[in-house]
Amino acid sequence: MLIRKIFLAINTIIIFSGSISPAQTTVIKIKSCNKILNENESNSVEAILTKRLVFNGIKNDAFEINRSGDILSISFNKEVARDFKNLLTKRGYFEVREVYTYGEFKDVLFNINNSLKDDPDKTIMQMTDSSEDTAKQIFISKNPLFAFLVPVDFNVQVFEPKIKEGAGIGFAFSKDTAVVNKILKSESVKKLIPADVDFSWSSKHKNENVDSTDSNGLFELYALKKADENSLLNSTNIEKASVEKSRYNRRPEVIFKFKPMAILNWGQLTEKNIGRPLALVIDGETYSVPIVQAKIESGYCAISGGLDDDEAKICGALMSCGVLPDKMCIVEQ
Repeated sequence: MLIRKIFLAINTIIIFSGSISPAQTTVIKIKSCNKILNENESNSVEAILTKRLVFNGIKNDAFEINRSGDILSISFNKEVARDFKNLLTKRGYFEVREVYTYGEFKDVLFNINNSLKDDPDKTIMQMTDSSEDTAKQIFISKNPLFAFLVPVDFNVQVFEPKIKEGAGIGFAFSKDTAVVNKILKSESVKKLIPADVDFSWSSKHKNENVDSTDSNGLFELYALKKADENSLLNSTNIEKASVEKSRYNRRPEVIFKFKPMAILNWGQLTEKNIGRPLALVIDGETYSVPIVQAKIESGYCAISGGLDDDEAKICGALMSCGVLPDKMCIVEQ
């Protein structure tokens, strides 16, 4: 029995041991989603999560991290009443990506929609809810893509596109994003999509009056250009990040600076894209799509656009505290 107790003690590592009483805590348990972490990776996860929490203003004595096997338990004082799901689970891999505008990509969208109208295998109908009413099923059969992904400024009543230059290529309700993803990944459709395209959804819905968990939340889809390895700007290039209030509207924004070796690439990228959007992406989700006004030689950039205080702090932490070796999954909360 004594040997067993010693063994359990060795395999349970307490990273922070504050004055947190079990009766006063909220505990979240997480583990790697896709792999078994080795010792170095586990230590890295603990260090990065600690930095993220401190970046968000959580004092060391207000939380503690315990590790038992492949499970990490994060205990918080109950007065720390915030949703830390994204902070604890996201890898935090940041990229700057060039973007196809709607005007440049509209022909691809219409080619996809038209090609799927004559679908002998009824592939799209199989992806949808069989309980849909007859009118909706007829609409889907005539507009297999546009029934779920509404192009920018698309007049649904007369099915005539009104072209508008913009960063996104279309919108979809939260409940329909999975169907859009399946359509765009299907073999017949991939042949119609340029080889240098990655698709990315907005990190949050665009209709602010709708709750974030509502299936009617409207998300924007972006067509990102694959980056050249020699000019790729990502997490490894970030020197620092901070959360500040915008001098224009006093809303929170994440200000970050690239390392000296990446400033030249940033200047070249912004010069190439004057008047065009650039996507700021974390873990495949697009957080901000600013329009470049001029070449930026200072190495600074900002993520803004509807972030509240907590979202901005989480975004800043994801960008500046390191990248996790894998996405983490919550196993108990």
